[in-house]
Amino acid sequence: MFAILTEQSVLVMFAAGVLPGLLTAIAYAAMIILRARLQPAIADGRHIAAADDRPGTWDQPGTWRLILATWPVLLLAGTIMLGLYGGFATPTEAGGLGPLAAVIIALLRRSLRFANFRAAIAQTAQTTAAILIIAVGTSTLTTYLALTGFPDYVAGGLAAFADSDLAFIVIVSIVLLALGTVLDPMGVMLLALPIFLPAVQERGLDMVWFGVIAVKYIEIGLITPPLGLNLFAVHGLMPRDISLGRVIRGSLWFLLTEMVVMVLLIAVPSISFWLPSVLR
Repeated sequence: MFAILTEQSVLVMFAAGVLPGLLTAIAYAAMIILRARLQPAIADGRHIAAADDRPGTWDQPGTWRLILATWPVLLLAGTIMLGLYGGFATPTEAGGLGPLAAVIIALLRRSLRFANFRAAIAQTAQTTAAILIIAVGTSTLTTYLALTGFPDYVAGGLAAFADSDLAFIVIVSIVLLALGTVLDPMGVMLLALPIFLPAVQERGLDMVWFGVIAVKYIEIGLITPPLGLNLFAVHGLMPRDISLGRVIRGSLWFLLTEMVVMVLLIAVPSISFWLPSVLR
C-alpha cells in the first residue's frame, strides 16, 4: 500500500523490508531468550501448551515437530515471493495468488470447511469495504488539502522547526506512533502520508528508506500502551486470569527492543538499501 501511495516499486519495497524484518525477528528472539534465562518462570508455558507439548531443548522430538508444523506459513510466503520475483505474477496478481495458495494448503491439510471458507470470504469482504471507504474519504481529504496548500504549509513548518533530517524523522515518528495506537495501519498511511510526503521529497530523503521507517513505526504503534490495538487483541486471546495490565507490561519489553531496532535502521540506512541494490 505504501508503494502504491508513493508510486514506488512494490518489489523494491518488499526487498527493502526483508533485512529490517529479519533484524526485528533476531532482536525479539534475543530479548526473549535473555528474559527466559534471567526469569525461567516466565517461560514455563503453562498458559501456552500442555506439558507434553513443551519443547525444552533442541534435541527433544517435540521441538522439531513444532518447527516442521510451520511449513504452511513458509510455503505460502515462498509461493507469493516466487511469483513476484520470478516474474510469474504482478503485485496485483500476487494478491490473488496468496489466497489461492492458502486454499490449496488448507485442502492438503484437510482443514478446509465450508463454514470457515464462508466466514473468511465474509470477513475479507468486510475488511475490503472498510478499506475502500477509508480510501474514498482519504482521497477526498487529500484533494481538499492539496487545494488549500496545507501539505506545503506543513512541509514549510517542519522545515523551519526541524532543522535537521534527524529532527524531522523524530517528529514524524512521534506522530505515526500516536496515530498507530488508535488507527489501523492502512488508515494511518492514508491519513498521514499525504501530509508528510511533500516534506520528505523537499528534504531529498530516500522514499524507500522512509517507507521502511514509516511502516515500522505504524506497526509499533499497534503495541504501544495504553491504546495499542494489538494489545487488546492479544488480551482477548489470553486466559481470563491474564489481565490487560499484564499484557501491557509484557509489551514494554518488545517496545524497548523495537526502539533499539529503529535506532539501527535510522543510523544505518544500508540495512534497508542493501538487498534492493543487489536485486537491481
